[in-house]
Amino acid sequence: VAPVTRARVPGGKVPLTVTLDCPPRLHAGVPFQMEVRCRNDTPTPQALTVKVVDFTGFAFQGARSAEVTVDPSGSTHVPFTLTAVNPGEMMLPDLEITAKGFGAQLRLPRESRELYVLPGERQPIQPVATPIPPV
Repeated sequence: VAPVTRARVPGGKVPLTVTLDCPPRLHAGVPFQMEVRCRNDTPTPQALTVKVVDFTGFAFQGARSAEVTVDPSGSTHVPFTLTAVNPGEMMLPDLEITAKGFGAQLRLPRESRELYVLPGERQPIQPVATPIPPV
């Protein structure tokens, strides 16, 4: 999953690009990292707030929001660790990215957050050694 959302300003320039990355295969009950990558193609630093606003179907570890400043012509990433609770068709958490300098909010489209979560990974069965009593 790698949806891209771009903020446009008059003149057609794309000052900010936001990409959502997560592993290509997810298993229920197994933690994974979802990264929000932000690229700033302006000549000035851009202050952003990245916030998870809905995470139905996922258990979260750590913070659900972050404030970052993206350097001019630079990029940064904001990682979130979460675990899908059940297998099946799911939606990655809904994110709200606020670009303070532009007074704009970006939301990733619903279609770009759809995924299928596989059943939990099976753990290999460990043989149990049973001691044989002496005869």
